[in-house]
Amino acid sequence: MAMWIRVLLVCLFLPLLGGVAAAGQLEAGDGRSCRLSFTGEITAGDAAALARVVPAINPSTSQSTYDNWLCLDSPGGSLAEALRMGQVLRAGGMGTRILANRQCMSACAILFMSGSVFDPDVGFNSQIELSNVYPYRMMHVTARLGFHRPSIRLDTDQLFDAEQVERSFDVSTEASLELVRLVGRGILATDLVEEMFSHRGQDFFYIDTVGKSLRWNIFADGEVLPRLIDSRAAFHACTALVQLETTSKATDIPYRPGTVEIIKSPRADGLGVMMWVNPEPDKEYAFNCLVGLSSEAEQTLVICGYYGPKLRRIGPFRCDSVGDVSEFFWQPTSFTSVYALPLDTPLAAMATTSRKIEVRARSEFARSYPHGRDAFRRRCVQFQGRVEIGDVQNFVTMRAAPSFDAAVVSQLPLRSLVQAPDDNQSRFEMLRGANTGACEQLCQSSFVIEKGSADWRALNACYDNHAIWYPVFDHDYQRGYVSGKFLRY
Repeated sequence: MAMWIRVLLVCLFLPLLGGVAAAGQLEAGDGRSCRLSFTGEITAGDAAALARVVPAINPSTSQSTYDNWLCLDSPGGSLAEALRMGQVLRAGGMGTRILANRQCMSACAILFMSGSVFDPDVGFNSQIELSNVYPYRMMHVTARLGFHRPSIRLDTDQLFDAEQVERSFDVSTEASLELVRLVGRGILATDLVEEMFSHRGQDFFYIDTVGKSLRWNIFADGEVLPRLIDSRAAFHACTALVQLETTSKATDIPYRPGTVEIIKSPRADGLGVMMWVNPEPDKEYAFNCLVGLSSEAEQTLVICGYYGPKLRRIGPFRCDSVGDVSEFFWQPTSFTSVYALPLDTPLAAMATTSRKIEVRARSEFARSYPHGRDAFRRRCVQFQGRVEIGDVQNFVTMRAAPSFDAAVVSQLPLRSLVQAPDDNQSRFEMLRGANTGACEQLCQSSFVIEKGSADWRALNACYDNHAIWYPVFDHDYQRGYVSGKFLRY
């Protein structure tokens, strides 16, 4: 006699409380925020409906699809169907989006994570199943995105035999296997799946903080990011960047005074500031970052850094220009400014937190800072990128050799910029003469010399006496030497 059990044939996520959700509806979007819109419960047939319209929106993979969004507002539904819908999105290069005050829960959250974009200008990504396809998902700061473990919904009105139960189990297993595949392809992160399976029923795991959105590459829509930054915000940016790029977990590290050095003072409006962050100065091999705020209209936070004994580069920018934020290698994007916020900042509180940072920054920069000369001399051995001509009334002369006796190559006006040689770094050279050996030794250890100490005064005397010179290029790309006395960040 067959054993009977009440069970639904298809593996489903539990819907939200409050009655049976409406069946899903796929419609054309408004053309601005959404190309397509899906609302209601995910049920059988939704993937086929999506597959009929997505190829027509983007018939070719040779064009970028950054403006193609599927907007979601769903309590969940069939996991198996959501996974099939995700395959359609990845094949068609369509991003996912949750608008203000909307929700995407349960199976919908898995569909949301399959949002993708074609970018033919970016190289092949072997972790994604198609070339030039990258995760692309965005949620409004007032939206709700919630994950929990898959569940089987019982149907009390029908009985099923053992064979049907076995088929149901196979469907559930196949859905779980597809989740594993998504992890392998880089669409779902292992730790996000762990969080999902540790929550069940109405106990959702919500994406509700800055740290969570950064960790799982979810853009925050409707955010208000800081237009100015202070030392504490630079510290947050550095520690968050390092953790998110080197570990699977990230927490807010308490700010330590004295770990941030201003190397380029801001303009009167607070823009153009650059800071060197060394969160663990007592450790020989830890990490450090260069954090700057662009002086351009975008007011973009620029951040890069180095990690560990092999100086592994981290961040979306290269640190080739310590002295000039405009010389960072990659074009900045406004999203990087979110790193300045503490990781535990609720998405809904981003605007309030950003304004507090701006108030602190105005207060901090109301004080007087060195104009970049001290920061330059702390890095006495060499500089990278571009530096500024200073400490002169009108101009300085660039010489053919490290001496005022050498031929003049060109004149460099006050506040003009000079560039390090082609190797991206300019190592000092000593003017041969009395006491240059002592100056060279001080220069080698300049980074650890305490300001105000006797060694610091001696190092400054070396600069002021023109003992330390640097090879540079001027704006006409002529090469020569300039006394370090006249250089600053």
